[in-house]
Amino acid sequence: MASASKIDLDKEREDLVKQNALLDDIHFDRPTRFADPSLDCCEVSWLRPHIMTKDPDVYAFDTTKETRIVIYQSDPAFDWFMIPLANICLYPNLVYNILSATEDFSKKYGGMFKIRFHDSGKWIEIAIDDRLPHHSCKPPEWPLYLVSNRSGYWLPLIIKAYAKLHGSYEKLVNGTMYDAYGEFSSGVTETFKLDELPPRFHISMKKYYDSACLMNAKYVYTNDGVEYLSHWAIVEVQTKSHEVSKSKPTDVTVKLQHLFATPDGKSITDYVRCSKLLKLLMKLNSRDNDTEAYWMSFNDFIHTFNTLHVCTLDWGIAVFVRQPVVKLNSYKFNGAWFNMSSISHSLYDPGSIPFWSFPQYKFELREPDTYRNDKRCEFLVALQQPGHLYSPSIALIGFFIYRLVKENETLPVGPKFFKMYRPVTHTIEHGRLILNRLKLAIGTYLIIPVAEPENHNDFFLTVITEAKYDVPPPTGGVLYPFGNE
Repeated sequence: MASASKIDLDKEREDLVKQNALLDDIHFDRPTRFADPSLDCCEVSWLRPHIMTKDPDVYAFDTTKETRIVIYQSDPAFDWFMIPLANICLYPNLVYNILSATEDFSKKYGGMFKIRFHDSGKWIEIAIDDRLPHHSCKPPEWPLYLVSNRSGYWLPLIIKAYAKLHGSYEKLVNGTMYDAYGEFSSGVTETFKLDELPPRFHISMKKYYDSACLMNAKYVYTNDGVEYLSHWAIVEVQTKSHEVSKSKPTDVTVKLQHLFATPDGKSITDYVRCSKLLKLLMKLNSRDNDTEAYWMSFNDFIHTFNTLHVCTLDWGIAVFVRQPVVKLNSYKFNGAWFNMSSISHSLYDPGSIPFWSFPQYKFELREPDTYRNDKRCEFLVALQQPGHLYSPSIALIGFFIYRLVKENETLPVGPKFFKMYRPVTHTIEHGRLILNRLKLAIGTYLIIPVAEPENHNDFFLTVITEAKYDVPPPTGGVLYPFGNE
């Protein structure tokens, strides 16, 4: 059973406990050897924690007091999901949202663990047994594949469930951070190259922090043709709150913390290779010795690091990070492009598209961008079509946005509407994901996800808007085509 309702899983666990049995998950393959070179080492031994540890713990620390869970970096092939996990570990409640802090290896666990991931707009539970892959060639320790259990078995359990979500451990070799952040946190992730930033991006960073976004930055250091990577979380962004080197243009300072735990007995300055970053860290006098975090000017930040990832969270998840100053409202829609129209069309020719035949959704913009004294409202659109991270689709997809003159307009609207009005903006791209941050005037809008006639895929649409006051429930969409008028 890959996933099931909470009631079903609880009942199955109760039945296992009554029978004094442990779950044997026949729905997840346990190979004797991994085929992918990144995992292949020796024969795999699938062992339960009770065999390897006398009194195993899921979380080997006090979950009511821990302020950060540390993990160690594994093979770079798995960075795409280990980096988001390490980022999430800075806020333990995000981890407990995936694997409950109440889970343990007591007599009532039944050999089963329930792990939650976000998939296409909803949280699902994955049930796994606790047989975990160990290296059989390294006795007597027989270490776990990918990660250690030095802080408990929570991490290998989450990774096993994640492998089950995607089909196997081999399917976890290489992927995208967008997928991982989304599945771990329900968030939508944008990537910014720090040498190609839009104007006044320091204001955007402050806004992302105030929205309780997750942020991490990548530093790349090349020496003798060998590339070394270092990953850092942005844990705070403030306005002139710390004395750092004065550089223009900035009225913002950034607090950075290394994402992964350093080898035992080493500080971060020992661990980071001698480079521009290390020299900068050494000269900064604003170090937090307890966390080895560093304050840096925005100007130093963008000229030192290479890439920034920003994960915008749902309101209900963002509160696990900090109390957001900027509240966000997420509209999430599942739909499909099937039998939309018999009319031939091309996305490159908007005039040929029968918009009334495509799914239609409504959303509202009510809060202008006060961070830039802009009367327009900022919002984020993410349109994703299926295709696992290991088999991306390159079909042409897009979305068109219309302003609704009547805010209470009933959907779907028909051909007359599209003859009278023109879209206020649109985006068309090849790929399994379209991501765009836009600005429009206050109002009510219609968004229409579109595809080529031969594309009959499902899709998942997210629109994230600002909501300064109480976050209203999202407005529903229409999943069926409109008939001829």
